Amino acid sequence: MGSHLIDRLMDGSVAEVVAFDNLTHGRLSNLASQMGNDNVRVVDGDVRDGGAIDAALRGADIVFHLAGLAPPDGSPVAVGSVDEIFTSNVVGTFNVLKHAALNRVARVVVASSCEVYGAPITLPVEENHPLLPTSLYGCTMAAAEAVCRGFARTEKLEIAILRLAQVYGPRDLDRRIPNWIQAARAGETISVPDGKHVIDLVWVGDVVEALLRASTSAAGARAPINIASGTGTRLIDVARRIVRQAGRQGLVDVLPNQESESLSFVADVQRMRISLDLEPLLDPLIKLPDVFEWFAEPSKDRSLGPIGAIRGSPSFVTALVPGY
Repeated sequence: MGSHLIDRLMDGSVAEVVAFDNLTHGRLSNLASQMGNDNVRVVDGDVRDGGAIDAALRGADIVFHLAGLAPPDGSPVAVGSVDEIFTSNVVGTFNVLKHAALNRVARVVVASSCEVYGAPITLPVEENHPLLPTSLYGCTMAAAEAVCRGFARTEKLEIAILRLAQVYGPRDLDRRIPNWIQAARAGETISVPDGKHVIDLVWVGDVVEALLRASTSAAGARAPINIASGTGTRLIDVARRIVRQAGRQGLVDVLPNQESESLSFVADVQRMRISLDLEPLLDPLIKLPDVFEWFAEPSKDRSLGPIGAIRGSPSFVTALVPGY
């Protein structure tokens, strides 16, 4: 998300962008179009380092806080990762808000997650649904939102909270959709964990548009907003679309459901429509060919080494200095 956001900001009237990332999962190649641009400055830092955050936010007008750290889709959390996820998401958010307030930033746009809802009581899920997260990531994002509410009240800091559904698009790696695309292109079988599981997919371009609108909209800073398609898509149908796009047949294997029930999620997007004047795509997967096209480009460096381009997480903050 971060690199797409920077590209959009540089297409506008932004004076300067500071990209702050610890480059653990980032790839600098995603910012190739901005290399040589003196208005884009990349800082190798971590949101858990308050001093580094303070230095990066000096003179900023707007901050986009995208530093949510989550385990790969469907993967258990390793014991050694628990502390990192908690400190990045909760302590990191505290640091960003604290130094944003100290530096008198006009607004912070925080990328939260629809995982804060946990197992939905009703569908579609409205923003006033109880926060009952079941994953460690969801718990830490719910805690981060609580920190946001505290700063908004005590420090009078303008904060917009966007609860993102499952984002997909070019430049993403090591998650379900990019992994399935790579498998399909290689002629490998895609294993779907549950044929009945329903997810809400949102195109990265819509997420970037939501981030930009939330940074200026008066309504955007009043209450959390779901950023989603509002359409449920079965995992099995996602896999089948990917296989068809790859020109393959018979490469989808549905595994037996190991849970007592299928967990499904579809967001209510009425607040997104009203507050941000943003209409989701009618077909959430209509942009799938764009992702295939990105994977087909031979010049892209898609290694997961320590340096390689800014991904939406972890430890990523975009600060805008005067001119936005």
